[in-house]
Amino acid sequence: MRCLFAFVLVVVLSLAGVIGFVYSGWADVSATGTESKPVRWLLETTRRNAIERNAADIRVPDLSGQSLIATGAGAFNNMCVGCHGAPGHNPMLGAGYMDPEPPDLGKVAKKRTPAELFWVIKHGIRMTAMPAWGPTHSDTQLWALVALIERLPDLSAQEFRQLVKQAGNGDEGHGHTHGATSAGPDAHGQGGGGH
Repeated sequence: MRCLFAFVLVVVLSLAGVIGFVYSGWADVSATGTESKPVRWLLETTRRNAIERNAADIRVPDLSGQSLIATGAGAFNNMCVGCHGAPGHNPMLGAGYMDPEPPDLGKVAKKRTPAELFWVIKHGIRMTAMPAWGPTHSDTQLWALVALIERLPDLSAQEFRQLVKQAGNGDEGHGHTHGATSAGPDAHGQGGGGH
């Protein structure tokens, strides 16, 4: 009985401490602040494992087609370069002050599977600046981005510019209207829909 009382007391005091901290305003929520190593580890490990689990059943299409890669380069140039940079292009000035800072996708491509890249692009990452592109882009358009990201580690600035030029068509190769959901096969090869 005493053990149960002690356990309940610890739980109640812990909850009171957490609630007190939340309402105190003491948490540093600024983008210029930094988390402690244990908190950063908790956030990064949680994110990495969640991405791996959610991407586990996604079937990856053939990403080797040159026109698909060029289409992805056009879309990447239009949608991603500002935050992530690209060969020959630095990210916008403010990207370095985001927390977490948007990663260099040439480096990320070596650590993530195509399915994981697709999942992140489609669904975004909560509490970061990474938006969910799935509501405004078809899976086919998102796979084109993945095809380009897979090539980033080996692309020179000139090759990237050439791929963007090859994409052409005014809106950098991802022809659609933002704000409208595009229908297309989903990650499992079925009609447009969520994962």
